[in-house]
Amino acid sequence: MEMFSELENFPQKNRVLPFLWMHPTQLKEDHFKKLSFSGFKLHPSISQETIDVNEKMLGLCEKHKKPILVHCGRNEKSRIDYVLNINERYPNLDFVCAHLGGLATDLVVRAFKKISEASYLNNIFLDTSGCPYPKLIKKAVEILGADRIIFGTDRPFHDYKVSLYSIKCCNFDRETEQNILSGNLSRIIG
Repeated sequence: MEMFSELENFPQKNRVLPFLWMHPTQLKEDHFKKLSFSGFKLHPSISQETIDVNEKMLGLCEKHKKPILVHCGRNEKSRIDYVLNINERYPNLDFVCAHLGGLATDLVVRAFKKISEASYLNNIFLDTSGCPYPKLIKKAVEILGADRIIFGTDRPFHDYKVSLYSIKCCNFDRETEQNILSGNLSRIIG
């Protein structure tokens, strides 16, 4: 909670879009009234809870129009499958699946396959953090469309210049690149 106090004194606070991160069972209505945050962060492998088990968290985020950033990675609880299984029950809730839905190349390819096979709404987005491979980013755009790919919302694991360079190496047109770098996220957080 200190970060929210510090943010008040930050000279360019309009450029910082904090996502609230806590155990999903601790999220309360009061947090939406007292704190100014852009979305909620769920890290299933740390909380040891998959996204589908906490109806209260999902309901609160949908009610307050706060997207959920979901860490996707090696841990079984962090698989994109859980998002794909519930997104239709929450049509007014956006899900940002970090690390292109998998973090490691084999898991990203698996996530792309699952997305291609799934029946899902347009409320699933993929974030590029931790992906230094332009080919994978291009494939994500091919599968989901340029309007559903978001640049590095989940703590860039690499120097942000490396992450930015990966986007630049894709040679997208200017509009596509700008949407990925900022427009898509701006649109879903309002």
